[in-house]
Formats: sequence, structure tokens, C-alpha cells
Amino acid sequence: MGKIKKSQNKNYIILIFFLLLDLIIGNLNVKSQVFDNSKIEEELKNSEIKSIKLIKEHLGRDYDAGWHSVYFVDFGSENYGIFKCAEQYELKYKREILAYELSKKFGIGLVPPIVEREISINGEKFAGYMSLYIKPDEETQKLSLDKIFESADEESVINYQTFNLIFGRWDCGRSNLICSSKSKRIFAIDNEWIGTIQISKWGEIPFSLYHKHKTLKNDDINLSEFPFEESQTLTKEKIKEIEEKHKIKISGCSFVFWQNCFWVQYNEMKTCYYPEKLPTNIRQKLEKISMDSLKEVYESLKISYDINSLKSMVLNRDMIFEHFKRI
Repeated sequence: MGKIKKSQNKNYIILIFFLLLDLIIGNLNVKSQVFDNSKIEEELKNSEIKSIKLIKEHLGRDYDAGWHSVYFVDFGSENYGIFKCAEQYELKYKREILAYELSKKFGIGLVPPIVEREISINGEKFAGYMSLYIKPDEETQKLSLDKIFESADEESVINYQTFNLIFGRWDCGRSNLICSSKSKRIFAIDNEWIGTIQISKWGEIPFSLYHKHKTLKNDDINLSEFPFEESQTLTKEKIKEIEEKHKIKISGCSFVFWQNCFWVQYNEMKTCYYPEKLPTNIRQKLEKISMDSLKEVYESLKISYDINSLKSMVLNRDMIFEHFKRI
């Protein structure tokens, strides 16, 4: 009897060992389950580059992210990098770093690590940013947005939705996320449009500030008074009329002209913004968002900000809290 019990205990130990081993290997294969990793940041910033080539050459297809040059970087380690040259896109790469720092500051873990870096390509120096490369999974690459949300980890989906809504990440379509079939986690990439002043009404497409007229003097708009009911559908004739009057190019499905600002609904992907639930652990992270904590992130990166952008972030966060208080 004693021998049988010892044998059972031994089997349990072996089983636990292999379960732990599988967990460790799984985490290594996914790479960077937790992104607030100073070692990864250090590698991205300072590691010697073994080889570098255009990302389209690595992927074997064209890659268009609105950047002049995007490179795949091999450090000779288990991690790879993506380098984007700043050139005329300085504000874009600053926003990419901002997205990572916001994700890190509030414990969301959604954006892969990103650092500023200057590198040499064919003897010429380029400034820009280096981010951790997350390999797209063949299993999820062809899935629609809805199918990805169905297959992904629930907490990861909620993180993605609240991040987009709160931090004004309006360009949040299918092409700007990667979902790992191994971890079921969603990662937000191409975040250069983070920080857009975005006003929302629960369940409807958010309105983003597209154009601020030069006659606008008051930068401190009362965003809580946004006239959602005045929105108008953009017909071809209306688009032409507005473009000619204000000398701008516009897109979207509907608009509001308010406070000498032109506000546009950019897409129809409501699922990118409104979660079906708000777990306590995510609520606790969002509670740390305040005007002061947001200013701290912007100022640490030496990025200028419109006070209305920060106000819209807090306002959208409060809307999420209010919604889940009612249901």
C-alpha cells in the first residue's frame, strides 16, 4: 500500500514538472508575455545589430504603414526588432513611444516595447524608433476582427477595447493588431494616431477631432457638452462643400462642426471600443488614470499635448465606469 502511494506521489510530481515545463516553453515561444521589461528595452536600445533588411523583404510582401522606411532587425538573440525611420515622421514615432508608455504606466501590457534609437544603414545614420517584433500567426492572420475577438483571451480583448476608447486610438482596425494563437493575447501595433481628442457616446462610433479652425481661441473646450444629436451624414456633395469652405481633406461616415472644430466618425468598428464587461482588475488599472498621471507620461517624453486630449481620456474612462455601474 505504501509503495502504491509513493508511486502515485511520484507520478504527480512528474505530471506537475511537465505542466510547468510546458508553461515555461509556451511563454518563451510567445516571447514577452509581460512587456514592462527593462531587459527588452535595453536590448532594443543598445544591442548590436547582426543584420537588417526592409520588412517587405522579410515578409515576402509589400508592407504599407504610412512610413518611408520600415526594417526588420536581427539582434542574434531570441528577440527581433522593427525599426522605423523618423525623418519627416517625428511626431508619429513619438506617438508610438507614447502608446507604449501609456500601456506600461497603467499596467495594460498591450503595446510591445518601443525605444528611440539611432542606427546605421549602409553607412548612413538614421534616427527613429526600435520596437519588439511580434511574429504574426498564420492561424490568425486571415481571421476577421470579430473572429479574432472570439478566439482571443477575454481580458486581452477588454484591454484592447478600453485602450482604444480612452486613449483616442482611432486607427484601430484589423491591420493594426496582432493576435497570438499561442497566448490568445492581442497586441496593438502601428499606434501613431494615439492621443486623438475623441468624444464618445456609449455604443456609438466615437467622434475624433479632425480639424481645428484657426479662429478657435479657447483650447479648453467643455467636451461633456458635445452635440451628438447634430451629427450629419457625409454625402459626396457635403464633403465637397466642406472641403472647399475649410480648405481641408476629410473622410468618415458622419460629422459635427462644433466649437470651430470639425469632428468626424472614422469607421464602423464599434467592437473596437466597447467591452461587454469590466473585470475588477482592469477597473483598478483604469482608476489610476488622471490628469496628473497623464501629464506625467507626456512630460517625461517631452511631448506637447492639448489639454482637451487629456480631458477626453478621463471623460471616456469615466463613461466606461458609469456604464458598468448602471448594468
